[in-house]
This record gives sequence, structure tokens and C-alpha cells, in this order.
Amino acid sequence: MMVRYFGAARAAAGMDQEKLDVQPGTSLNDVVDTLKSLHPDAGNGQPAMASVVARSSFLRNEVALRDRTAPLADDDVIDILPPFAGG
Repeated sequence: MMVRYFGAARAAAGMDQEKLDVQPGTSLNDVVDTLKSLHPDAGNGQPAMASVVARSSFLRNEVALRDRTAPLADDDVIDILPPFAGG
């Protein structure tokens, strides 16, 4: 599974994207827990992943993913979209 980070999620992860190996039946909740453990504290004044994902929206293969318990596939692409500011 590919996870792509945007905005504050990119800052928290310290990268644009990363590949995760997921087991059958893995849900978005499981992925979020994994990401929080992989990126517990970005440091340098950057937000922690836990605080970013708590307020983020998620896309699965470019479609809004609202059911965080739905099983995901290893070839899915998950986008993490924190709230954006600007105009």
C-alpha cells in the first residue's frame, strides 16, 4: 500500500510518500495506528502524526474514504489530507 502525505502530514512524516506492507483485512484505523507509531514526533517544531491524522480526511484510490473499518488492499493508495488554509 502506498501512503501519500500532503500539507502537515508531509511535515509530520518527513517525506512525500511511503510504502506499507499490509495484511489482509487491514483497515484505515490500522494504517493510522501504524503511521502514528512510525512517526511519533516529527520534532523541529513540526506537528506529530497523531495530531495531524486526528483532523485529516482520507482518500482511497482518489475517492473519499469515510468508513475507517473497511478492509484495504495492498495495492490501494491512501492520501492523507489535513485541513488546508489559504484562499
